[in-house]
Amino acid sequence: MPAPAPAPSSSAQPVVSVIMPAFNAQDTIIEAIASVREGGVDALQIIVVDDGSTIPLEPLLQRSAEARGVEILTLSHNHGVATAGNAALRLAKGAYVARLDADDVSLPGRLAEQIKFLRARPDLAFCGTHAELFGEPDTWNRDGKMPTDKQSCIAALPIMCPYYHSSVVFDRERCGSILYYDPGMMTSDDYDLWARLFEAGKFGENLDQVGIRYRIHATQMTSTKRSKFVVDDVSIKARLLSRLLHREEGLEHLALAVVLALQGGLRKELRYRAAVRELLTHAQPASEYQTEWSMARDKLLKSFPDVTVERSVATADFVAELLLWFGRMTADARASATRV
Repeated sequence: MPAPAPAPSSSAQPVVSVIMPAFNAQDTIIEAIASVREGGVDALQIIVVDDGSTIPLEPLLQRSAEARGVEILTLSHNHGVATAGNAALRLAKGAYVARLDADDVSLPGRLAEQIKFLRARPDLAFCGTHAELFGEPDTWNRDGKMPTDKQSCIAALPIMCPYYHSSVVFDRERCGSILYYDPGMMTSDDYDLWARLFEAGKFGENLDQVGIRYRIHATQMTSTKRSKFVVDDVSIKARLLSRLLHREEGLEHLALAVVLALQGGLRKELRYRAAVRELLTHAQPASEYQTEWSMARDKLLKSFPDVTVERSVATADFVAELLLWFGRMTADARASATRV
């Protein structure tokens, strides 16, 4: 994957480039653009990539006073949010890059606050914020809060996406060539990005404040997309675990990644709990991440409290069962990709 065009040198006037992939966002994009202008930053570049909308966005944006000066790139057909995001990154001129989905809302002053924070923290490559959730009911029962400090974000990484993508501001120079999206990740392109940044030793935190309004969509993924999503999600979690834990336990890492991907459903399966707890307690952290793994493990052990079950599944059998399940999901995802 070629890297986006380099950011300006540090001697140039700091500019924030806000990249906004959009598909059929005609009802929300003007509000999103208007909200960005309230970010507290004067030198602002806004880039909208119309990712093959059925109703082209350019005529709407050209008629809107709020969209005056917005750069518009129209793709001939729908390529997906990762490709649209990369197209915007190639046009970005800013020393900082902010990403906002075309149906979310950026709160006043938050861009300036995040840039100020990043300037004071040279150890960080990016930062996000909490979110106010709105729209349809959230089936995940989220509260909009994210971990804040670096250790908590690292501990959360193998369990969940610890950043709201629309809330994040990146320092282009510190992220370097890693700042791009993998088009092969259908619904996990942001999670993959956090993983790659972490693998390269580039860290992020979240400000302890609400910076965006995040719109909830209750639409279900098709079964085809679900297989691909689960495979991507497990693969990313396994990569993250291989950094946090001793690498020689590769199959157990993969099994534990499946546990983390399926923890909601597995919590209800009492016969699996002893095996899950053994996997978690047996895993040995890498020396530099002992604290972070301890935080992650303690949180997960609370999700799988110890119980006495007459027919508990042995750990070895449980690992084999998980790996077989993941193999079937991988085969389904490959078959679906071949059909497409």
